[in-house]
Amino acid sequence: MRKFILSLIIAVISTFVVSSCTPTRGVTETKYGPDDPSNKIVIEEDLSKRDMIDGYRIKVASVDAEKDALVLEKQIVEAVQEPVYMEFIVDKYMIYAGDCQNKEEANILKDKLLAAGFDKVYSVPKKVYKKEISLPETSETSSAATETGPLTDKDAFDKVIGYRVQIFAAKEKANAEKIKTLAMKDITERIYIILADDNLYKVQVGDFL
Repeated sequence: MRKFILSLIIAVISTFVVSSCTPTRGVTETKYGPDDPSNKIVIEEDLSKRDMIDGYRIKVASVDAEKDALVLEKQIVEAVQEPVYMEFIVDKYMIYAGDCQNKEEANILKDKLLAAGFDKVYSVPKKVYKKEISLPETSETSSAATETGPLTDKDAFDKVIGYRVQIFAAKEKANAEKIKTLAMKDITERIYIILADDNLYKVQVGDFL
């Protein structure tokens, strides 16, 4: 009986803690202005469609446990805003950062990591994702091209590859709208409904680097 009462108390406390941490509503039409992340992030449905070339990644660490690797991954992304890759080799998680197209880019990223406090980093020749983004032409980009000449790679990289978390897909838009409404109760990130090439309405969350 004593065990039952103790379990009940723990359950009530746990419920209170979880509910107190749960966001109450989602972000819908908030406007962030020119620094709105969704203005800069290009979402790719399938990373495998991107070409890979010979380049470099920066080896940051190798750890024994996956949980330690995931913590490092988050720290690296927050420090240098670059993609992080993990490889499990034999009994270690190898952690690499970046898709450096050449040695110069690798050196720049290495210096950033060193400045952020990651020591013993070094560049490793790897197959990396080619940094070519096919951007839809808008009146803004076309006028920029007319006034200043063709857009360069530097202009294109004002936009970066980013990610969203897909939580639902349906043939009927009404069903996607229902899921979006439900998700808004607990999710503070932006929620999008995207009509994809496969004619499915996909509910996607966030603008993540």
